[in-house]
Amino acid sequence: MIVLIYGEDTYRSRAKCQQIRQEFYIEHKSNFENLIFSPDNFDFLSFKNALSSQQLFTKFKIIFLNHFLGLNKEALGLIVDRLSVLKKDEKNLFVFWEENIEPSKLKEPAKSLFVSLGRLKQKEFFPPLKPYEVKDFAKKNFLSDIKIDSRALDLLVAYTGPDLWSLHNEISKLTNLEKGGIITEEAIKKLVAKQSQKIFDLIDALGLRKKNLALSLLQGQKDDGEPLDYIINLLMKQYRLISLAKTYLQEHSFIDYDELQRMASCHPYVLKKAVMQADHYTIPQLKKINQKLINLTILQRSKKIDGWVLLEMIILKLV
Repeated sequence: MIVLIYGEDTYRSRAKCQQIRQEFYIEHKSNFENLIFSPDNFDFLSFKNALSSQQLFTKFKIIFLNHFLGLNKEALGLIVDRLSVLKKDEKNLFVFWEENIEPSKLKEPAKSLFVSLGRLKQKEFFPPLKPYEVKDFAKKNFLSDIKIDSRALDLLVAYTGPDLWSLHNEISKLTNLEKGGIITEEAIKKLVAKQSQKIFDLIDALGLRKKNLALSLLQGQKDDGEPLDYIINLLMKQYRLISLAKTYLQEHSFIDYDELQRMASCHPYVLKKAVMQADHYTIPQLKKINQKLINLTILQRSKKIDGWVLLEMIILKLV
């Protein structure tokens, strides 16, 4: 059996994968094997064996193919060839997971594979939530241990946008600070604005090619105990905004902030900062940075390389 899980909202898509894994575990308990393949941690022989017909008395398998569109052509070709067999496999479960997919940019055989998977009944798409959906999600999933003022939640969602990873992280911090009280609008302004400013300062240092300052700011984040995934996520979010702003500036003779605000779906201050930072970068530079950060998230998940070191290496190459 095959399941396709994809979409820009990786918080919910990852949660869905965890749910699928847990249900598979409950059904088969000790008589199952969990295999994970991704472009950064890939062995073709093991992959080929995992996709082969199962022999008698072997365990049930749940096989996750993470960032599957990034696998090499040989692996993608093998999947395409065996797709009809995998669909009929009643013993094993193949979970194809991917983030944001732009079908028009896919090349063969990735394009044919995605088209075939898109015809599956067992698929789920996780687009970014709308602001009111983000607030409902937060109330149901993040706010069981603390109360939050309605205006404070509005402000927090305006800062984080549909990024549920950032929203969860900020609420966790605020929960620890308030110790059972109520999260207020003022508390959010102090904490979230402070964190946003740290990221702005780091991006400014990178844009101005101030290597030592950039490394110092990154070390400060590390010393403060900020999770690396969270920092990477904030950097990716802001650089996507900068890319949007840069493209808009090149295509328009003046800035219509209302129009750009609708496109960006973020706090006005964050957007204006992105417009200012866009002056420090070219479109090719922004594409290169965004791709390096995406690659970093993939490598970070493998846990084989220190993510902090990788991020430092990216900074050194950028400046």
